[in-house]
Amino acid sequence: MKKLTTIFVATTIFLYMAPPVFAHTHLASSNPEAGATVTEPMKEMTLSFDTVIEQTATLELENSNGTLTQVDNISINDDGELHAVFDQALENGEYTARWEIIGVDGHPMEDSITFTVDVEESVEEDTANEETAPTEEDAAETDEDNTVSPANETESNQAEQDNSNVILIAILVVAIIAIIVIVRLKRKK
Repeated sequence: MKKLTTIFVATTIFLYMAPPVFAHTHLASSNPEAGATVTEPMKEMTLSFDTVIEQTATLELENSNGTLTQVDNISINDDGELHAVFDQALENGEYTARWEIIGVDGHPMEDSITFTVDVEESVEEDTANEETAPTEEDAAETDEDNTVSPANETESNQAEQDNSNVILIAILVVAIIAIIVIVRLKRKK
């Protein structure tokens, strides 16, 4: 009985340490956020993931007509943030950003978000005529317009936790059944 208790305790400890292994990398936030309408000229976007991602990440931006927008530069920092710069400001319309990443767990992940660009024509013309760098005030306004709502983050985190709990419960059930089978086999001998 002492061996059985030791096996059960060791299995339980192992299972409680295992859930982080099952966690995949997911999008934590984005600028612009999913479903957002951008009203300022847009030449870049940022995707922030909940873990570190490898430098091999790719991003593809497609408009509603199926035309791909050229991504000039993708940079990935050590905090799991992918920053993409486009060759020109995006035209008005709906866009789908698709990415493929490899997360900290080594699993490839792909997903997408959709957002809309709706910049007034006069703003587009003014931007085309001016070749000045954006001011800090402009950057702050853009960040305010494109912040991620906590509700989206909560839903994502809740779904991930639910998946982890289901896996943990399934493993516990299998472990308990295995222990019962082992005990019964030993009693028969």
